[in-house]
Amino acid sequence: MIAGAFAATVGGVAMGTVAGYAAGAAGGAVVGAVLCAVAVVGRANQILAGTAVTAGALGVTALLGHAVFGATGVSLSVPLSAPVGVPLLERLPMLGQALFTVLLLGEEFLGPILRRAQFAFEFAAHLIAQLIAQVGVVANFFTE
Repeated sequence: MIAGAFAATVGGVAMGTVAGYAAGAAGGAVVGAVLCAVAVVGRANQILAGTAVTAGALGVTALLGHAVFGATGVSLSVPLSAPVGVPLLERLPMLGQALFTVLLLGEEFLGPILRRAQFAFEFAAHLIAQLIAQVGVVANFFTE
């Protein structure tokens, strides 16, 4: 999901919303193919393979996100698509417009998600750095 979301954002910024949707589907398909290759062809444990591919996708998208969009992010420059309504349900009195009309791509929908994802990436990177440092300390202890 994270690879598809990142690819959709890059595609949307570079070439518009339709390209963003296509890039998102392609990004998700690529990561799915990697998981399939590892789990089915490589006969790896599916839980471990899924966890590893997800962690790898989180790291790669965080790295590429900073490289492509910088530290400030992209939320204000993502093109918007028109809101899409669920037929009949969007016409319900009072709640129809609020619950059944969705803005598929834009700041209102993606902004909070992207901000939380950025925090999660930074937190995970911090934890991994601490873990690596601790492993180094333990390894030094046993080699001395």
